[in-house]
Amino acid sequence: MSVVFDKLKELAEIDAKLVSLKRRVDAGPKELEMQQQNCDAVKASRSEVQEACMRCAAQIDALGLDVKSLEGETRDLDQKIGIVKNSKEYKIVTERIKDVKKSISDNEQKELELMEELDGLKTILTEKNEQLVVEEEKLEEVQSSNKSDAKLIKTEQIELIKRRKAKIAEIEAKDVDVMKIYNHSLSRGKGYALSELKNSACQMCFRKVSASVVNVVIAHINIDKCLCPGCGRILFVVNEE
Repeated sequence: MSVVFDKLKELAEIDAKLVSLKRRVDAGPKELEMQQQNCDAVKASRSEVQEACMRCAAQIDALGLDVKSLEGETRDLDQKIGIVKNSKEYKIVTERIKDVKKSISDNEQKELELMEELDGLKTILTEKNEQLVVEEEKLEEVQSSNKSDAKLIKTEQIELIKRRKAKIAEIEAKDVDVMKIYNHSLSRGKGYALSELKNSACQMCFRKVSASVVNVVIAHINIDKCLCPGCGRILFVVNEE
């Protein structure tokens, strides 16, 4: 029975590697999705900055048109002030000139403030563009890495499956019923059929076992009695005393 135990441990190592490879395969799309989300987030953030730039530029243009219109009105008022007929009209025109010039000054100040804001937004936009380039390069790297890993993993999986079939044949040649127990433990153990027994406890679920079970495990007999009562895995010892 010790020989069968040894072969079961070899089979369990193969199955553990297959589980690890499957996790790598499953992790690939998740990593790719996460990096795609990073790119999308930067794009969305960049779009917000672009829209803010356009709004700011539109406000600057509108203020520029207002200033030109007010400057035109100022020229008209300057001409009109030379032909006023009385002090009342003179006062009205001069007050209007004063108001128009103040409006021009206010608009020009707003233009300056908006220009500064636009410069700041353009700086941020440049940073967003650079950030997007970095994230898109990472995305390409992940895509390339996933394709490369997928090929290597597939090759390794094929080789492991071949070894698994050969190992099962070796075990069944010794004891057909053992594989039934092993497959049941493999299913319960989520890809890990065996677990080390140390200090009377299963090292996978840490369930304590009785002294009689410990003795059976150490003796490498009656595999159906070497099952962990907690997780159902087949127990084995590394160093027998």
